[in-house]
Amino acid sequence: MLSDGSFMRQSVAKLKEGELWPVGEPRMLTFVTYSGHNPFRLPDNLKDPDFDVSGLGLPEKMADYITMAHYTDSKIAQLVDYVRSRPDYSNTIIVIIGDHEGLASDRADILKSPKAEGIVSAEQFTPFIVLNSPVPGRIDKIVGQIDMYPTLLQLMRLDSYPWRGQGQSILESGKPSFAISSLTNAIVGDTTNIDQDLFEHISRARRVSDDIISHNLLEGKD
Repeated sequence: MLSDGSFMRQSVAKLKEGELWPVGEPRMLTFVTYSGHNPFRLPDNLKDPDFDVSGLGLPEKMADYITMAHYTDSKIAQLVDYVRSRPDYSNTIIVIIGDHEGLASDRADILKSPKAEGIVSAEQFTPFIVLNSPVPGRIDKIVGQIDMYPTLLQLMRLDSYPWRGQGQSILESGKPSFAISSLTNAIVGDTTNIDQDLFEHISRARRVSDDIISHNLLEGKD
């Protein structure tokens, strides 16, 4: 199995060759990490000796997850460091997202431990981190994954795209602070005074998205 460390080393080496991303030319590159998946068992030779949570009394799965997350973060940092060293970094943004939450069925057991309080959320969230964003700051409101695409369009000033996504940019004022899980239909956040049409639109978002992709409904649009 290819570790994130090996993957990132090879990725940076390829980027330095210049063929994938010539300096000054626009590119959209996607890097998919793998190590941070269940069962979160990191080989001892890959563990950071300066990052040891074994003596904190954490639930085993929680400790394994934190150790693996630290490992993956440190390897992503290698890619980030390279991108920051490029002369075209000022025109580049780095987006770190998750396609799904990580703990799945282990979350309930972990939350039974007092050690998880304030660290592990009872809800299922994914990261959305934008480095070198033209709009700095931190947004703590509840947003859905469908809001990531329109947010990135706005950050990159791609206002002429015909497909604006199904969500709403989190930079827009009045953005509702709630989301609906596309897998469990769980509602997270405050739905008080939410327009019923908007609620139904967000509820259908995953199904509509799947239909658009499956039937290539955006073909020919530019």
